[in-house]
Amino acid sequence: AANSGGRLLDEAEISTAFETAGRFGLATAGSGTNTFGSDPALRQDTTASASDGARAVLEVGQDKGETFLGSPVFSALGVIMRIIGTDLQSYIGIGTIATTGGAIAYTTKHVGFKITRAASGTTSLYATQGDGTTETASSALRTVTTTDDFDVIAVVNSTTSVDYYTRINGGALSAATNLTANMPADARDLSMLLSNVGVATASRFSIFSMKWKR
Repeated sequence: AANSGGRLLDEAEISTAFETAGRFGLATAGSGTNTFGSDPALRQDTTASASDGARAVLEVGQDKGETFLGSPVFSALGVIMRIIGTDLQSYIGIGTIATTGGAIAYTTKHVGFKITRAASGTTSLYATQGDGTTETASSALRTVTTTDDFDVIAVVNSTTSVDYYTRINGGALSAATNLTANMPADARDLSMLLSNVGVATASRFSIFSMKWKR
């Protein structure tokens, strides 16, 4: 980045504690909802309806690759699955991914984290990235319960890879999980979403804050 008098000229930062719904592009499917100002800042709910989903999007850039300039860092604090249904998919990170109440299209251009559960099995947190055609995901980083409070961090290393970090319940930051395949050339916006994956089951996903910085 250019430097002037010891100051970086290409620095930029966008952050939110989900102060107001007016900052976001919101979408829902079925009876899914986005609720601001509670539990702790943004809460997404689905009911026992197979078609439910919810999404909140904070705009960063104008589809010209700005979001990935300067090896940015994405972070989210206070990520909690308050209610875990029998089947769910969720996402938080960089990239605008559609929610329809069905399976989430993780092949969309993105860098971030997902929490998934299928057929009442283990609920797990993964690192995930996609280039518009194919997704690359880590092995499970953590098992998730309704009492867990996560922090997640993704550090983009130019065009070559992403380092993913997690912290649970105020503990130590994890070692980096590095993913190199299917790096997106660009991705736009910060997103949080929850889907019932076409199964009639209720879930609740909440978050305290998220930030993008380069």
